[in-house]
Amino acid sequence: MELNGHRSHVRRLGWYDHQEPPIVNASATASDQLNGNGLCNSGAQQNGAAPTTPLLGVSSADGGAPAPAQGRCGYGTRIPLRVISPFSKKNYIDHTLVDQTSILKFVEDNWLGGQRIQPGGSFDTVAGTIQNMLSGI
Repeated sequence: MELNGHRSHVRRLGWYDHQEPPIVNASATASDQLNGNGLCNSGAQQNGAAPTTPLLGVSSADGGAPAPAQGRCGYGTRIPLRVISPFSKKNYIDHTLVDQTSILKFVEDNWLGGQRIQPGGSFDTVAGTIQNMLSGI
């Protein structure tokens, strides 16, 4: 696309962000296509190595151990998280990778003593902390 004689690059996924999110849950199903046919195990913007063990899914109906959850490769487009609280740091921008489950992780850490609602099976297990955004807690 050209605009006033200048070439402009347009992302097909949207206008919001330029950075691909990291892989937080290795996955290998037919629906995965990030690194090849049926594969999602590393990202271009990965900070450190991608996890090699997928998050656990729900327990089987017979009460057996949960199987690895496939098809939940990683995050989508980055969106800002605004913390509004009397405990939030004023005029502070934190670059910690967080997601919506980081809020659940905060609740679990502060009021459940770090116990996870679904240990090893949901993104709150691997979510970043919002603790850096707060003071006095």
